[in-house]
Amino acid sequence: WQTDVGTAIEQARTGKYREAAAALNQIVEAGNVDPQAVESLYYSWIRQGDYVRARDRFEILSAGNATAAPLRLAAGRANHLMGNFDRALAHLNAVLNAAGVGTAAQYEKATILEDTGKRDEAKALYQKIIQSFQSGSLRTPNDLMYAARAMWATEYFHDANDVFKLATQG
Repeated sequence: WQTDVGTAIEQARTGKYREAAAALNQIVEAGNVDPQAVESLYYSWIRQGDYVRARDRFEILSAGNATAAPLRLAAGRANHLMGNFDRALAHLNAVLNAAGVGTAAQYEKATILEDTGKRDEAKALYQKIIQSFQSGSLRTPNDLMYAARAMWATEYFHDANDVFKLATQG
């Protein structure tokens, strides 16, 4: 199973979205809600322009497993793309502090707040992500990427560049 997951994630990473989506959909439907598998499935659908499928499937999957934070994050992202801001926020608010996806959910929520004209609230959330980075509580490359994006969003461009470099050092 792990080999199938790894192969499917690699397919998503290298642009073989159709193959990746088919494999990852089966894997996630079977109960594997690993953040990387779910995110790879999400992006495989989105990069093919299959927004409706992504939204509908993640809505169903997250309803069936409301405690699976990666599914809620994906449902929130898909709803955001479709302009369903209230529904997106409902998903994201449920997982803002979840292990493995909390920083991504905070960042996604901040972008929704920006998109809906709530710039001060968005800035406060970006600052919270930056403070988490500064306190050393963000360590994974994905979390560092969101910290860098938060810095970019608040116009700390040089700092963002430094954190992007840190995130890609592996």
